[in-house]
Amino acid sequence: MGNEQPNRRNSSDEWKGNAMRPSRAIYGVLTVLTSVLLVSGAGGATIKVPEIETEIQAGIDAASVGDTVSVKVKTAAYSETIVIPEGVRVEARAGYAPPVIDAGGASEAVLFEEGADNSSAIVGFKITNVDTTTGIGIAIYGIETGRTALIEDCIIEDAPIGVLVSDADVDVIGCTITGASLSGVRLTYDGGLSYSVFPQIRDNLITTTSGNDGVDISVDDQLPNIEGNTIVGFDTGILMMSTGALTSVKRNLLVDGGTGIDCNSAGLDYSDNNSWNNSTANYTDCVNPTKDNISLDPLFCESGESLVEEYTLRVDSPCSAGNNGVQIGARDVECAWGTLARDATVSADTEVLVLQDLTVPSGKTLTLEDGVVFKMDEDDDSAGGDHATKVELLVNSGGTLDINGTAANKVTFESAKASPAEGDWYQIYIKSGADATIDFALVKHAVYGITHMSDETSHIKSSTFSNNQTYGTCQRL
Repeated sequence: MGNEQPNRRNSSDEWKGNAMRPSRAIYGVLTVLTSVLLVSGAGGATIKVPEIETEIQAGIDAASVGDTVSVKVKTAAYSETIVIPEGVRVEARAGYAPPVIDAGGASEAVLFEEGADNSSAIVGFKITNVDTTTGIGIAIYGIETGRTALIEDCIIEDAPIGVLVSDADVDVIGCTITGASLSGVRLTYDGGLSYSVFPQIRDNLITTTSGNDGVDISVDDQLPNIEGNTIVGFDTGILMMSTGALTSVKRNLLVDGGTGIDCNSAGLDYSDNNSWNNSTANYTDCVNPTKDNISLDPLFCESGESLVEEYTLRVDSPCSAGNNGVQIGARDVECAWGTLARDATVSADTEVLVLQDLTVPSGKTLTLEDGVVFKMDEDDDSAGGDHATKVELLVNSGGTLDINGTAANKVTFESAKASPAEGDWYQIYIKSGADATIDFALVKHAVYGITHMSDETSHIKSSTFSNNQTYGTCQRL
């Protein structure tokens, strides 16, 4: 079978009330309420929104240096813009969906005050509805040297500029910035900064509209580290407009734009990037390449598949740490389908959704380390293999399957269905002339567990077969 895209159908703070001492009759009740809604300790107080304050900014205004404002998602968005001062951390409540900040068309949804410091942060929010012409999702201006604020795990939608940093140090980590029409992350400095630790622009997914930049840097002094980002659909993916000191541009994935990386002749330490399918150039004016920059199809999982995250990687991606030695881009391996394009190693404890038949062809090896879980989808849209509609793992003549489970951490093949049953997927088929070593595997919910031919070379030991429809393992003559 070929590598056609599968057709998918299918994603505490102390009490801040009246200073008067409560009466003995209600003291116990207030103590209980305070312990539930407000938590205090050596690390500062936690102010809960909407339980204590109904709006985020009200929670911030009630906070002191060292406090955390913990925000829980509610049915409607928080219709407000917020300003974060020195020493206050604003974070989404763990265990819930991201709270939504609806900026109502304002020029900035989130602003860090001048004087923000290492404790100033916004973490885990979804930000929408800024001005569609020049609006900014998160802006930060004028932080003193030696202070680095934090923007982490935020989703910023359709802001012309996702994050703007001007004369300030900030780490932007793990964010998803979509639909930026001017720039995903823009950093501007006029000099005078001296970093003790270089700021990080790291592990972000940035999708932009045409005629703009993914990350653009205009700095007259030292530069941030730009590492592990996935940037899609841009005029320039990473634009360095600087004569500043050495920085690192590493492990970035830049696809389907104009120019991937424009180093502007800066003396950059850039390595292990993958710039692919860019219409103008993959790399421009990069005079100091260090090692292993590539231009290869990243082999994304299919966009729109509800069970996998967008821009995640196939098991045979050249951007996978298992295949490349380092992880390139912001998303890891999450799926498998088609015919392996190269030898592929799936790192320990990785969960993979097998979307349709996966074939190991002649000359290629698929290696699964301990704790790997292959979730076999219920439908095979490729209509290939031994069964037209059920998913299979096929090892062709000359191909090799190497399964390295352990007694404590088996390699598992199982149904991807929420309520799995026998026969949800078809089989692992080791064909004539193939080679397989299978140690400590757990195979369940198949029609046939492992089928292997009498003339192939295979070793199956210490493996478990359960809830398979017909048999666990069978040798065909």
